[in-house]
Amino acid sequence: MAINGHLIEKVLLGLEDPQIRVVFTERYSEPLESFVHHMVVAFEGWEHLDHTLCKNKSEEGATVSALLYGALNAHIVAMKLLISGLLVPSGNTQRYCLESLAMALLCSKRELEVLARYRAGTYSCNKAVHEVIRRASKLNLHASALQQLRRNIKFYDQFSHPSLLSLSSLMMLEAPDSGVVLGGAFDEGKAFGYEKEIASRVSLAQVMPNILFGVARNWHESS
Repeated sequence: MAINGHLIEKVLLGLEDPQIRVVFTERYSEPLESFVHHMVVAFEGWEHLDHTLCKNKSEEGATVSALLYGALNAHIVAMKLLISGLLVPSGNTQRYCLESLAMALLCSKRELEVLARYRAGTYSCNKAVHEVIRRASKLNLHASALQQLRRNIKFYDQFSHPSLLSLSSLMMLEAPDSGVVLGGAFDEGKAFGYEKEIASRVSLAQVMPNILFGVARNWHESS
């Protein structure tokens, strides 16, 4: 593949092969439809919770609500990037989603004082997921259910660095013309990985309402 100015411009403007997303959406139509359904339910739950959190124009509640909205938005964007064949940006965005959810849970229990430190700019979000797992009992969360969160964040950490996994996204396992990727691509050789990733994100979308419920419960108990 000759990488020239025209090709770079196409990638930059999102004009590369439109078949990339077509192949993804046709191949994984059922789980993607399920993803949309669960995210609609999640946003409906967020809208209801937003009224509670922002009652009396509470800036603290608005912060928690914004963290949750950021997580929901990032989850959709991460899926969009995935089905555009942009694996590294997708993984990074998914990591952002998980950290936002963890921060919302930590901030929902105000006696932990994470919310105050976060608003003061003295709390590092990098440790949010591990902190949620460590304080699971205080947050009324089942530690066993958080193990998947631990595995996910460890997996997506690899997309924040030039790991072997992230480097593999630049190479086509099955390619008729070229062995490298510029921008996005659908690689038949990575089909199993795509299927596993999409299923994982559908699963997270499905439990989003439970996370919203946990935030609401902690916020109410902290009032």
